[in-house]
Amino acid sequence: MGQLSETGPVAIGALGGSGTRMIAQLLRQAGYDLGSDLNMPNDNLWAALLMNRRDLAVATEPEFARLAGFLFDRIQGRRPSAEAVDLAWTLAARPHPQYSEPWLTERARTFVEGPFADTPPPLWGWKLPPTHVFADRFLTLRPDLLYIHVVRNGLDMAFSRNQNQRAYWGPVFLAREVQSTPRDALAYWCAVQRRMETLTRQFPGRILNVDFDRFCREPRAVCAEILTFCGRPADTQAIEATAAEVRIPESMGAFRRQDLSDLDPADVAYVAAQGYPVV
Repeated sequence: MGQLSETGPVAIGALGGSGTRMIAQLLRQAGYDLGSDLNMPNDNLWAALLMNRRDLAVATEPEFARLAGFLFDRIQGRRPSAEAVDLAWTLAARPHPQYSEPWLTERARTFVEGPFADTPPPLWGWKLPPTHVFADRFLTLRPDLLYIHVVRNGLDMAFSRNQNQRAYWGPVFLAREVQSTPRDALAYWCAVQRRMETLTRQFPGRILNVDFDRFCREPRAVCAEILTFCGRPADTQAIEATAAEVRIPESMGAFRRQDLSDLDPADVAYVAAQGYPVV
């Protein structure tokens, strides 16, 4: 594990609203370059433009590898090829239910215009919550890639206001139409979590599942575990800088103030089996 991560990238994903911003902030404090087009939550917006698309779910391996290669090159500061430039503008012109036309155009502009780097950064990666959708493909494509998956209590996520990912990817994971209800939000959480259990076994030592609730309670210990997973030293300055920003969110345990009667009892039981409180 340590040998792989010395020069390989680190990707971060989760369901939306799971606390990935702080994990990305830790890596940035530790010297990782996560790209130059980031929003406040540290999402890599080129990854959103190129990879957060349902049609990739049926892309061939060569097609996926080509697109991922464009992303990898750009995060490392390389100038995009003519083919990558054409694709960026093509995707910017294609309507997307989660992004506005001006937003897409701006992503293509920064992808094409720079800034660029003379040499690639020694440590790099990206953070975008729906990265988990293609985690298996990314891990297969790059044997040196490590993936960090951030998880929150499924009951809290069922009542989260951030349901954009569930709305867009829920039909793919559940193989049916989804409703804007806590019941379907929990069903989506369970489907993603079961898949991550399978992938963690499939790629031993290359996936770290981070319990965000524990991260909030024990930020220094979890930060050290994350850096160890990445093959990095326990950078005290990076750990302290990150831990100083950690606040326990009001949404933690908020499910206790909600009516749980409409949730699927089997899904609630699965949350409990994952070690999360359900009462």
